[in-house]
Amino acid sequence: MRTYILSAEMTKAFELALRGHDETDDSENPGVFLGLVNFTASLDSVLSKHLETATVFKGTSKTIQNEVLDIMFKIAQSDIQQEIKDTKFLAVISDDTTDVSNHLQNVVILRYLVSGQVVERFWSFCSMKQGDAVSIANVIDACLSRVLPNAEDKSKLIAQCYDGASVMSGLEGGRTGVITLLPKSGDPLEPKNKRPITLLNVDYKILAKALCNRLGTVMPDLVGSFQTCAVRGHSIQQNLWLVRDLVDYVMDRDLPCALVSLDQEKAFDMVDHGFLFKILQKFSLNPVFVKWTSLLYNSVYSRVIVNGLPSDPFRVHRGVRQGCPLSPLLYVLFSESLARAFQVEPLFRPFHIPGGAEVKCLQYADDVTCVISDLASFRALTGTLSNFQRATGARLNPAKTKGLRLGKWRSKKLPFAASWVDDAIKINGIWFGYGSPELLTWNEKVDLVEARLKDFADRHISLLGKVTVINRFIYPLLWYPGTVLAAPEGVLARLERAVFSFLWSRGTELVRRGVVYQDLRRGGLGLVHFPSKLLFLLTKCVYSAVDSRMPFAYFVRYWGGLSFRRFFASLFSNSEPHSWRPTGAYSQMRETLRIMSTVGNVSQSSARDLYRAVFDELVGQVQSNHFASGPEVWRVVHSRSLDYRRRDLLWRIAHDAIVTNLKRLRWRLGDGICPRTRCTKWESVSHVFWQCDYVALFWEWFQVLTDRLTLCNTWAVSQDYALKWGIYPFNPAVIPPETFAPKEGLVSRDRSVTLDQTEQATAQAGTSFSDPLDAVLYKYSTIGKATPRRKTRKQRWRAAGVAITETSILLKLKRVESDRSTSMQSNGCDQTEPILQRNRLVIESNGKPQTSTSDKNAPCVSQSDEEINDEVNCCICKKWAPPQLKTLPGVTFVKWAQCDVCKHWTHLRICSEIRDISDKDRFICPHCVEE
Repeated sequence: MRTYILSAEMTKAFELALRGHDETDDSENPGVFLGLVNFTASLDSVLSKHLETATVFKGTSKTIQNEVLDIMFKIAQSDIQQEIKDTKFLAVISDDTTDVSNHLQNVVILRYLVSGQVVERFWSFCSMKQGDAVSIANVIDACLSRVLPNAEDKSKLIAQCYDGASVMSGLEGGRTGVITLLPKSGDPLEPKNKRPITLLNVDYKILAKALCNRLGTVMPDLVGSFQTCAVRGHSIQQNLWLVRDLVDYVMDRDLPCALVSLDQEKAFDMVDHGFLFKILQKFSLNPVFVKWTSLLYNSVYSRVIVNGLPSDPFRVHRGVRQGCPLSPLLYVLFSESLARAFQVEPLFRPFHIPGGAEVKCLQYADDVTCVISDLASFRALTGTLSNFQRATGARLNPAKTKGLRLGKWRSKKLPFAASWVDDAIKINGIWFGYGSPELLTWNEKVDLVEARLKDFADRHISLLGKVTVINRFIYPLLWYPGTVLAAPEGVLARLERAVFSFLWSRGTELVRRGVVYQDLRRGGLGLVHFPSKLLFLLTKCVYSAVDSRMPFAYFVRYWGGLSFRRFFASLFSNSEPHSWRPTGAYSQMRETLRIMSTVGNVSQSSARDLYRAVFDELVGQVQSNHFASGPEVWRVVHSRSLDYRRRDLLWRIAHDAIVTNLKRLRWRLGDGICPRTRCTKWESVSHVFWQCDYVALFWEWFQVLTDRLTLCNTWAVSQDYALKWGIYPFNPAVIPPETFAPKEGLVSRDRSVTLDQTEQATAQAGTSFSDPLDAVLYKYSTIGKATPRRKTRKQRWRAAGVAITETSILLKLKRVESDRSTSMQSNGCDQTEPILQRNRLVIESNGKPQTSTSDKNAPCVSQSDEEINDEVNCCICKKWAPPQLKTLPGVTFVKWAQCDVCKHWTHLRICSEIRDISDKDRFICPHCVEE
């Protein structure tokens, strides 16, 4: 049998037929099967003797040949399976075909490596009922179950390749699209005011994208320089720059000119397929490429989603699908026929650009803008459009076709059916014309920005999250018009006000705007300074015009050649005309280029350096952080190990951007004093997080706890340490402490209690603890015992009407002290007793407020017998501090209450079942309850 196989491979090379069940030795076109049998018999004596036996059938038959072929087929498959066991990779190639009876079947080819060479082996023909993706997948799965019977061999399969459109799922070859309708301007009940977007299968899009990439490489050679859609090297801004400079040129010289913006009704949906494929052939595209393209658009079906339900499929005879990756390029080639018709029309005279270029029409897909410079061209324009509509099936929409009269044609009646205006016209989203078109354009963008910011305003987003929203979703709305028109100062102020109102949640801006614009390494939030970037983007046309022969470059050299020749020598030439009076946009470009020149040659410097020069000129490097500066601080503040909320908190602390009582005092609100009981210091950010006595106790407890966990007591929690190094979370046994330990200068000098001082404090209190952590907990529970306050706190004073200065505050404090002393003497109070008032600052001889001592308990303000004194213990446990305090987890505040019956004091929560009471509640101690 192996001899048969080798012989069959030889006959295959000569394209000879293998089998023919009705062949004889006298057949005119015999197969080679009978010859192979006789040839093998001459080599094998057993087979020769077997054939010579009279009882053996010596002719050919279909059954015998099929049996022999099946044996050959099984031997070949066993050899393939053995080769696949030794290979590491396997790919499957599948293609649909038909046999002589037109029965649908699928051929499966296996591709793998043998001795470093890629080989392809035929595996089998498999019959299918229909050529869809499900049937093909079942065929391949059945074949792989035999090729790779073991589960561990499945990892060898790296790819599957299919040929033809049969792999696209669905009865219509996977080319059925689902149409969803998006609203356009106009009456929403009119179907023509809906934009149909076709949703397509992924396999369809993959094929369309492959064709799009192939066609995109030759698009610059197929279409003209005025088509800027889907063409490499062309940009939509190029036509906008040309229109901007053309309008300025016509207004400067008062020339007769008109701009006609054509609007085609359902432009993408009115493309005739027959005309489209004729255009593709006319452009001399490869017939194979045209065939693949026709596969996507011939005999295709669509469904329309109505009220969430798809309709029955219907066949599509015209139009390119909006949603197909290939459709923009196909429509550009389709519309290029209109541009070619304009170019060959002799009666349609072009507009002459200074320097030698000519322009008749500008295109961006279906947006066509014609430039008319004489009255005779209107008749040629009308005739060309009429021929184009008859040939292609396209229709012009006169209601949406706009016209702008310029120069000498203003207020004149022109012979073309359009909506004519004399002030401004919108082209590709940008207003051009008389008056203030840049103000119209930017006001629309600002309204859109404010509406989008309003959508995000009600969401709980961190500061860094808001900056991301602004940079990613808001500012991109400004870059497109910013490359064409300069933004007025009023618009910039309105935009900045809207952005920072969103950033600070419509509240007070706690950090200077110049700081927020800095990047993260300089202490800012990385918010893009859009005025600087708009100035930078406005110069894009200058850089694009250098060494360019595109039509827009002629106007750039005309308006800016004299002004820019000190920066770009190639823009100036005596052989081309130049203007002595540049327009407003070019004057702003000249000033921007002057700023850029401070970093060196503007034609050779990088874009980053040029933008940084503009940014430094307008904003500069602002350093206004309150506590510290340097890259080590901002590296910790913006560490990626922290979430956005914690990064926001550290950033606010570093910039003193937290509303405290001291900050409210500067706003003429409140007294500026810490609201915690018996704390008489200014409530600043440092005080809130580090310097307050109560916060210091917490940090002390945390310090002892972390010293025990990390086995390292060489560091301290402090303001400087938190900002420059964060909290030390590492085990020295795993990571050496010197790797992350701070320098000596960063260790806090305000650490109030060390382990030795804690032991001394507990010894003086008459209590001994074996564990330092218990000592800290005890001290935390006993320090600053707050007496229940029966009286509401009275606000001392509030400055209003005049500016607050340091001198006025000191005078006011002295006046309050003097008034209070006089009042107490009149009431017969003993002035020899030490008194510390609630909102009082210690005033020394120099007249400036000083910090009070942090480790001493202040005596009670009131002399009433109703308030607790230091010698009264709990009536239940007979102790000042409850013994159960040491067993409670974490930090616990002990609260007191006075019995309304016996007037004794009791610990709440620990010595009684009541956890908390208010001033107006009635309290009875457990003893009185039992009685």
